[in-house]
Amino acid sequence: MDGLLCLTEFEQHQLLQKWTNTQTDYPRTSTIHDLFQRQAAKSPDAIAIAYQNQQLTYQELEQQSNQLAQYLQSLGVTTETLVSFYLERSPELIITILAILKAGGAYLPLDTSTPPQRLNTILEDAQAPILITQKNKLTSLPKLPDSLHLLCLDDYFNSTTSSPPIPPAHTVNSNNLAYVMYTSGSTGKPKGVCVPHRGVVRLVKNTNYAHFGADEVVLQLASIAFDAATFEIWGALLNGGKLVLMPAKIPSLQDIGTAIKHHKITTLWLTAGLFHLMVEEQIEALKPLQQLLAGGDVLSIPHVKKVLTELPDCQLINGYGPTENTTFTCCHQITLEDTTKSSIPIGRPIANTQVYILNPDLQPVPIGHPGELYIGGDGLARGYLNQPDLTQKRFIANPFSHDPNARLYKTGDKVRWRDDGVIEFLGRFDFQVKIRGFRVELAEIEAVLQNYPNVRNVVVLAREDTPGDKRLVAYLVPEDNHLELNPEPIKSFLLKKLPSYMIPSAFIVLDQFPLNINGKVDRRALPAPNQNLGLNRQLVKPCNPTEHRMAAIWQEILGVEVGVNQTFTDLGGNSLQATRILSRVRDAFGVDIPVSVMLQNRESSAATIASLAEYVTHRPLQDNVSEINPIKAIPHGNDLPLTVYQERIWLLAQRAKQHPIYNLPMVFRLQGTLNITLLEKAINQVIKRHESLRTIFSVVNGLPRQHILPELTIKISVVDVNTNQLSQAEEEQHIQTLINQEASHCFDLQADPLIRVKLFQLRTDDFILMMTCHHIISDGWSLSVLLNEISLFYTNLIQERQLNLPELTVNYGDFTLWHQQHQEDRETSLLNYWTNQLTGALPLLNLPTDHPRPAIQTYKGTIQYFHINQDVRTQIEAFSQGQGATLFMVLVAAFQILLHCYSHEDDIVIGSPIASRNHSSLENLIGCFANIIPLRTHTHNNPSFLEFLAQVKKVSLEGYTYLDFPAEKVLSNFKYKRNLSYYPWFQVVFILLNVPQHNFELPGLKITEKKFNKGAAICDLVFLVEPKTQGLQCSIEYNTALYNDETITRLIGHFQQLLQDILTHPEQQIKQLPLLTEAEASQLLPSPSADEALSVPNTAGSKHQFVEPRNELERQLQNIWETVFHLKPIGIRDNFFELGGHSLLGLRLFSKIQQQTGQDLPVTTVFEAPTIEELAKILQTKQEIVPESSVVTINPNGNKPPLFFVNSINYAWKLSSYFPKDQPVYCVNIFEVIDYLTQNFSQFTLNDIAQKFIEDMRQIQPQGPYSLVAYCNDSYLAFEIAQQLYDQCDQVNFLGLIDAIWGIEQVGFNFHYQNLRELGLSYLFQKIRYQRKLFCLIERIRLNLKKALSKLYSRLDTPIPRRLKANEVLEQFRQATNNYIPQAYPGKINLFISSELRNLSHEMFSNLARAGLDVQEIPGYHNSFLQSPQIERLAEKLQTYLT
Repeated sequence: MDGLLCLTEFEQHQLLQKWTNTQTDYPRTSTIHDLFQRQAAKSPDAIAIAYQNQQLTYQELEQQSNQLAQYLQSLGVTTETLVSFYLERSPELIITILAILKAGGAYLPLDTSTPPQRLNTILEDAQAPILITQKNKLTSLPKLPDSLHLLCLDDYFNSTTSSPPIPPAHTVNSNNLAYVMYTSGSTGKPKGVCVPHRGVVRLVKNTNYAHFGADEVVLQLASIAFDAATFEIWGALLNGGKLVLMPAKIPSLQDIGTAIKHHKITTLWLTAGLFHLMVEEQIEALKPLQQLLAGGDVLSIPHVKKVLTELPDCQLINGYGPTENTTFTCCHQITLEDTTKSSIPIGRPIANTQVYILNPDLQPVPIGHPGELYIGGDGLARGYLNQPDLTQKRFIANPFSHDPNARLYKTGDKVRWRDDGVIEFLGRFDFQVKIRGFRVELAEIEAVLQNYPNVRNVVVLAREDTPGDKRLVAYLVPEDNHLELNPEPIKSFLLKKLPSYMIPSAFIVLDQFPLNINGKVDRRALPAPNQNLGLNRQLVKPCNPTEHRMAAIWQEILGVEVGVNQTFTDLGGNSLQATRILSRVRDAFGVDIPVSVMLQNRESSAATIASLAEYVTHRPLQDNVSEINPIKAIPHGNDLPLTVYQERIWLLAQRAKQHPIYNLPMVFRLQGTLNITLLEKAINQVIKRHESLRTIFSVVNGLPRQHILPELTIKISVVDVNTNQLSQAEEEQHIQTLINQEASHCFDLQADPLIRVKLFQLRTDDFILMMTCHHIISDGWSLSVLLNEISLFYTNLIQERQLNLPELTVNYGDFTLWHQQHQEDRETSLLNYWTNQLTGALPLLNLPTDHPRPAIQTYKGTIQYFHINQDVRTQIEAFSQGQGATLFMVLVAAFQILLHCYSHEDDIVIGSPIASRNHSSLENLIGCFANIIPLRTHTHNNPSFLEFLAQVKKVSLEGYTYLDFPAEKVLSNFKYKRNLSYYPWFQVVFILLNVPQHNFELPGLKITEKKFNKGAAICDLVFLVEPKTQGLQCSIEYNTALYNDETITRLIGHFQQLLQDILTHPEQQIKQLPLLTEAEASQLLPSPSADEALSVPNTAGSKHQFVEPRNELERQLQNIWETVFHLKPIGIRDNFFELGGHSLLGLRLFSKIQQQTGQDLPVTTVFEAPTIEELAKILQTKQEIVPESSVVTINPNGNKPPLFFVNSINYAWKLSSYFPKDQPVYCVNIFEVIDYLTQNFSQFTLNDIAQKFIEDMRQIQPQGPYSLVAYCNDSYLAFEIAQQLYDQCDQVNFLGLIDAIWGIEQVGFNFHYQNLRELGLSYLFQKIRYQRKLFCLIERIRLNLKKALSKLYSRLDTPIPRRLKANEVLEQFRQATNNYIPQAYPGKINLFISSELRNLSHEMFSNLARAGLDVQEIPGYHNSFLQSPQIERLAEKLQTYLT
């Protein structure tokens, strides 16, 4: 119920009390047949049934049903015996139903039009022992089992023996089963809904949605196997009304009209489809009606309006309800005002029915918000016959009821509350389909189409007439058949309101929709697109073999039927789809066409199928396809070089060290039945299929190499997560912590499998699945392939079928060798283009920051998510298509303008990744194909957005042509001093993740994607946009050493505002877009300008001071440098980067050093020692560059689990001396990691320190259970360490806090007075001895002096001594402790307190420690706690916990 906290008290009252309080007094303990018997006694001579020329009175119906009931009892029918019948609509059918109930049984109606195979399925599932039918129906039945007793009514009624017409004895009550009705199931197998007597009685007795009485004449029109028949039959017969049976044949509209007039029908139920037809064709025949109920589907507003206008004496009611809640759940008495809205509401819950609109966490959604409808109350079915798992899944415990047996039915219907307590129907959750990876709500498309002029009715389907080719098809019925519906204007209309992937590929115009036996639209009978003239008659068809082949390629990729003159951008195409189309064109025609040609403009040679076919046909074909350099499978062994993409990732991963900048996590919540063994098997089958997933990266002679493992089998790490004691909010927070911890866990490129899978099991049917890959073996496209193939393998394993995926024609190793050659062939053109493109660019974008940029780039980061809604996305896509641009181009243009507004720079360079998969053989391959290219734009002349967009389009298209950006080699062309505080070229990256989206669907599971935060940032800002069904899911990953959270939040708001301004006034000049107020701008620090613009050096006249080597090692290094650089002479003080060095050259350099000196230094050493002189010093002293560790060894001896002491080394030594010699003790201390803290954080938190301490502790003890003890204020840090260990699913055996004062405000006059009374003068002497205030004053003076010294060193540009750095770290640590807010801790806290602190409240500890608090007092004072004799007593007590 925690979710209710987000609702106001008024909303809670409305949603949970006022609008669900529907109780009325009705005969809830009576059975159906008891109520009928009473009605027969009340009005024996009244007509109960009318059928053609036959009539039966209530008394006749009572007597005949009693006789048959006794006969059925003689056949063994008793309480809840299921009796099936296969009968035409007739008086005998009603007699049979009543007889089955009177005998104590439950009836199972079978429709006589049901196909034999489905009948057989139902009979096998139901296992009803008796089947009642007629002789003329025997030939229509399937082969029946011998165990089934067949009763023909012909024989029974012709029999000379009959029972007395008195009610048989029975023991049935209102909780017993009344009937089982089969409905279609999502798996294709029908499911039997079990309805008790009470559900039917609540439907028709003392209810509030319609009038029932002896004056009503009800037409029984619905199929007996459709639950509308329940309303028709019992609404009449349990209230003294007349039930008119429609003849058995399928009636025409005229037949229905005739029956209404002839029998003076007053109450009629029609399905939505039949309602629309009757209103169109037979509205005059409806005039005798007093109440007309319609539903089962969305009602057309024009038809509703027509009824309200022309039938003023008839109450029109929209009836809604699933079979699982006995026919009706909600009803709405429609008024003319309703026709002014977008849809007809389904109304309010009927009497004795409760409804709740909930989110996926079963929490009520606020008024106006969409959610899923859940139903409770007396109409609820028991569940599904013989399907306990499905029953448990769909009929859940009612969290809003005090009755432990109360349940709710999960409808799958999407609805929302209106302010007046009326419910609007929005569609089906299971009418969501996936098209091109996007979840599409078919009802949403239908609703938009319904508003198009001259459209009367519309149905949209996702058809898959060709396996694997799923597409949207719209079926339209016009208001006036004489008016033509032209698909092209309809499509233009839709493009203004819906994203491109929601536009149907075909529009089919029909005179009317086919209906099924229940009167609903028969979606299966709707024709396939090729059977109509819909869109096809408007498109220009291919007219030659080349156009036909080209059209097939376009349709395969775009998922829509295309005319040869439609432009690629008008169809919503993007660069990714263009790449895929042109790779197939290359395969089919042997012609290599740049992507840019396809995207340039509507007049380009590849903008349409016709122009592309013309281009291909008349351009001289290349004599040999090999000239376009296809990728081929060649023997390549298991050890290969890295691709240029992998080299960059490998190098940056070395620099980032323990920061997971290249982790690619995927997180899903799985709810339902999961077979973990088969999921693991499915994942390993995908690993077996793809080389990249079996690749690790060994270092050979100093150079990284791909090493492909012949076999790799991974295990799913399953972690049981117990959240029973947590509230919903606490559980979500705990889950998110687990997700973030796993996402931030780094890979070891040389040893680890670079894919890992973890499963957090929350409950038996609730899991968090995390799959994480390293970017060096995958990319965004690869993750989509991975999920799709896991889905396919798992589905087939579950269904015990063999999956035969097409063999991969090439593997990543083949691509590696091909790409290496391809790069060499194009190296000159690539270098020339990118050198020219970047000449004069600033290496650093001068964005203002919240904190000064650290001297060495840090990778600590976080992420913020935000959403751009569907309406805005639709506007952006329509705008982009109108400009002949792509979604990416518009978004990246807006983002670059935002950067201009923040930085005031007119020359902006950002990075953007592009997938180098321009060969069809690479589309289904997992591997690293993404390369980040620079996009440089200018705003010098204050262009309008339209002009700037044209520039972005040009730059982007050129970039696609030169997508293999050789960053390091280009950098060596420039005169540039390498700065270790940022990455050159760009520090901001924009990503549109428009990769092919595949389904991740596992049978029996509801899958929800979860967000993650890996706590790292590869550069200053990474802006990611991912198209989703409901809009654009966006995130910004940012470096927390530079930016505060609120700054990024503000930037997000500015971006969203900028998009709106651009869409409203695209002609406006960009410098007239004020985003930052003066106050906002003043909050940010100006970024220091870059040293100089990048320029190509003129080496002809350059001179530098040359220093000869002075010893043998320097001469050896000089030879290595000259060999690697191909340059002589090189002096010992010449800078590696000023010589044109880059990371790739660094790899070769350190490989040679390792070969000749035996010293294996990391390549990152070159950033810290970039000259021969500095390198020689490192090698001479054999100094290794290793990370600092916070752990200091106190006593390493013994096999017991170690104790980690969080405080000073001195105290740790003292405490250890009182322990046994075999008790290992280690001290963790911030002063051991001063450089780590000052280099990685401008302002660290306790969370940051704890992460580092845990990382170092694991070097001593890789896994729990851990023992921790801390003194005084360090207790906060120890508490956070224990908290994080628990979050990482490690056990903490012991957490001891020594004299921890949490709540210093308690230490006041009363505290000292109480101690003085209890401890006497010794307490006073103790306070005087330590003179704490004087000590603090002296300490403060010392700190201020040290601060002044630090500033002096900074001004003199002199390295700050370590002792002064320690002062800064201590100051920050105190601030971090003051800012720390402890959260609930799952374990136990052991508190050791001195006598001095015994009067302090320990309530805070008690509230935090979920496993309890143990407090032990040790005589003495706080300041002497770690001195003798107190320390001896403390050690004794600690040992009792450590043994």
